[in-house]
Amino acid sequence: MADNLEQIANDLNTASLNLQELRGKYEGALDILNAKNAQIIEALDSKKEEALQEVKSVKDTATTEITNLQDTALSKIDESKNTSITELTNKKTEALTKIEEAKTEQGEKIAKLETDLNLKAKLLTQNLTWTVGSGGESNTHFNTLEKAITEALKFTKQNNLVIFIQLTEDLTLTQGLTFSYCDCRNIIIDGQNHTIQKEMTSSTDVMFYALYSAFLPRFTNVTFKNTGLNTNGICFQVYHNSNLNLHGCVYEIDNFLVGVNVAASSSVCIGSTVSKIKNCKTGLQCFALGKLDARSITLENNETGISLIESGLVDAWNIAFTSNTSDCNVAFNTLTQQGICFR
Repeated sequence: MADNLEQIANDLNTASLNLQELRGKYEGALDILNAKNAQIIEALDSKKEEALQEVKSVKDTATTEITNLQDTALSKIDESKNTSITELTNKKTEALTKIEEAKTEQGEKIAKLETDLNLKAKLLTQNLTWTVGSGGESNTHFNTLEKAITEALKFTKQNNLVIFIQLTEDLTLTQGLTFSYCDCRNIIIDGQNHTIQKEMTSSTDVMFYALYSAFLPRFTNVTFKNTGLNTNGICFQVYHNSNLNLHGCVYEIDNFLVGVNVAASSSVCIGSTVSKIKNCKTGLQCFALGKLDARSITLENNETGISLIESGLVDAWNIAFTSNTSDCNVAFNTLTQQGICFR
């Protein structure tokens, strides 16, 4: 019995020791578990913080991009708005400019019409004086003689009023002037002692050509000159029932093949004590029922002063023949097949 109790005491003691050993192992294991748990919690907290930082970074980036996109969109809207406003402003300005230009143009047209009306009204009451020469053109000044004559022909001839066209300098013609079916009797061209010149390039080149019942202007205080050879060119050619009147005018015709050529029932009156036709192959030529009154002019240094060809009529009374190779190709005051030249 005593042995059994001792055995039980030993067993209990052994069990207590085993229990203490087990408790120590438990507590060690528990410490290990607590340490691991602390490490896991620390790692989780670290990951959580990293995740929060990443989320914040993504959020900040997204916020920045959204802000930039918003700013860009607003900028584009403002730019588009400003462009539209600028375009509208430019279109408005352009439209206003065109309106002003149209107003100015219409104003100029109205002013020109008023000037033209005033000139035409003035022509009914008094003579007009225009000029021809270099410089800007206006209603009363022209760069070419042709333009001045063309403008003068627009005016109605009434009350014997005339348009005086004055030369302000020597004029060089690039081409001859042709007058057909027109009446220039109310036009007087005052050369003011200047020269109208042209280089005549052929025998048929004409400086002033009248045909088909035309009336040429009157010319005075002017020299007509061929700057080429006198084997070329005609100064005045008057054909087909046309007319030239230089009676009493002051002029010189110099260095032409023919100074004045009249034919085909036309009439020319160039009589003047102060005018001269010189240095021509033929000074005056008349044929085909042409009538030429050349009283009192001077024919000087021409190869032939007067030439009649087939039924011409010339009045040469008191002409001053000076140094011509031949004064006339027919006998004076004698009816011939070529016509007759009275002297």
